[in-house]
Amino acid sequence: MTNNRTSNNPLAGVIGLLVMLVIFYLLFKVVSGIVSLLYSAGWILLIIALVLNYTVVFDYVKWLGKVIKTDTLRGVAYSALSIIGYPFVSVWLFLKAFLKYRINRNSKQREKAKEKEFTAYEEIEEEDDFLELPDLDAPKKKVENRYDDLFE
Repeated sequence: MTNNRTSNNPLAGVIGLLVMLVIFYLLFKVVSGIVSLLYSAGWILLIIALVLNYTVVFDYVKWLGKVIKTDTLRGVAYSALSIIGYPFVSVWLFLKAFLKYRINRNSKQREKAKEKEFTAYEEIEEEDDFLELPDLDAPKKKVENRYDDLFE
């Protein structure tokens, strides 16, 4: 007796295909919503990046200029892609500026902590020989065990 698990229902493949299409449609809507949100917030993120650390944005523009001078075609392509995909570039520049801002702020806090005076402490006088330890150079006693006698 063999188990035949194939379905003779012609709608089984169509239902699976419809579920897959609905999932892809929902994913497309989510991604397009995120992209449209980035297009509307791209300029704001770029301005915030300028406020946090303006050198990040200026370094990016200088890099584009250097690429245009060295390899004109590639530089123009990078510039065009930067203009077309400005929301993604602005998010990247914002994240880079934010990380540099946080690193600079944390390093300044560490420097301030190092500049502070040492904590006042009180030195405690210790008694002589408050901890008695056994002498390490003393010969050790041989422990007798009957296990070694089994091999003689």
